[in-house]
Amino acid sequence: MCIRDRAYALEYANKGNVRAAIAMADIEYSSGCENSSLAWMRKAEELSKNNVEGKIYLSSAYRRGLGDGDAIHRAKKSIGLLEEVAEAGNVPVIIEMYENYMLGLNGVQKDLERARYWAKKARAAGFDIEI
Repeated sequence: MCIRDRAYALEYANKGNVRAAIAMADIEYSSGCENSSLAWMRKAEELSKNNVEGKIYLSSAYRRGLGDGDAIHRAKKSIGLLEEVAEAGNVPVIIEMYENYMLGLNGVQKDLERARYWAKKARAAGFDIEI
């Protein structure tokens, strides 16, 4: 779903849609309203607590520069959310975590031990990944 209209995003954000809350944060940030953007990101964080898909969208928003803190802080928050999602068994995110640690991507230090951990999880889910 592509959310372009502020009124539409606002309606669905107020109904508890994580993507719409992030869209509102993006709209407010682009309009120069940083405090309002941060408030919408806090709303998105709250909405995504028990929402695996929401955590993926929130992680992406942090990578794009939305949310509080500097880039390093946001990268750590992003990776933390992705680790939660991967631990919950989301195979595409398990593979992403493997790649992050294998190659040192997305603010993560290259770590072969962690890469092996995620490779084992991917193999347990039926994917052939080698280190």
